[in-house]
Amino acid sequence: MWIAVVAIVVIVLIVLIKIRASSAFSKRIRESNSALRLGIFIKLKQKYLPTYGDDSTFLAVGIINEILNEEPTNSEGRRYKENNLNLIRQKTKEIIAMPEYADSISLLLFTQWTCLIGEASRLLTARAHELSLTISPPIKMLEISKDNKSVLINMIQAFATDFVKQSRDL
Repeated sequence: MWIAVVAIVVIVLIVLIKIRASSAFSKRIRESNSALRLGIFIKLKQKYLPTYGDDSTFLAVGIINEILNEEPTNSEGRRYKENNLNLIRQKTKEIIAMPEYADSISLLLFTQWTCLIGEASRLLTARAHELSLTISPPIKMLEISKDNKSVLINMIQAFATDFVKQSRDL
């Protein structure tokens, strides 16, 4: 009888530990996603500020939204998108083709996709396909991590942190 009780307690503890580990992983992925968004935003805003002035903020967000298949969250953003959709799409294609954005965009897509479930992840996969992008960490990260989830998330977080720092230092 006691053996059965102990076995059940051990099983419950193992399940709780797995849930907590999974929740910690999800939190780290979301934090990395936010850092990547911020880093890409800063770089894009700085890139377009001389040409587009105050609109560089809307353009930078519009490009990120276009990549992630997201809609603007406020009326100003929606208005900007309506009036400048062709510009946003043109600049998105240009950014995607630039090697200095390749790893950050791949990781942004990967972290975003990892956070989504169901229809939302399918739509993001379709968007990535439309833009000829891959939802995956860079190959070098996959090779180094050797399918170790902790090593991979550490690498993603380090990349995201460094990317934001480099973006701010421009």
